[in-house]
Amino acid sequence: MTIEQAIHWIKTEGSRLVEPIPMHCTAMPPMRFLCSWSDEGADAAELAEFPYQIPPDLHDFWTRMRTALLFEDIEYGQWGLEIVDPPRALQLTENTEPPGTAPPPTAT
Repeated sequence: MTIEQAIHWIKTEGSRLVEPIPMHCTAMPPMRFLCSWSDEGADAAELAEFPYQIPPDLHDFWTRMRTALLFEDIEYGQWGLEIVDPPRALQLTENTEPPGTAPPPTAT
């Protein structure tokens, strides 16, 4: 599936997820999910100035929509997948410790 096809699916079928999905146990109410996204993509200049190499699928996504929040649990506000815009991605990348460099957790 291409990014274009995935975005089309999210926009057409993702909205069906607002309908409650029954849980297979009686203690939990049906779950409802929501997908939301920006209607515009990042411009070519913004992506060209990004200081890191952007994976092709993410580049394709960002040219079509800047952000998306997919499959968010409407009842409790949990779960979901957040795809952030280029400036936020840069901020998060620069504030993340490289693997293996974070100090070990302290005992409590």
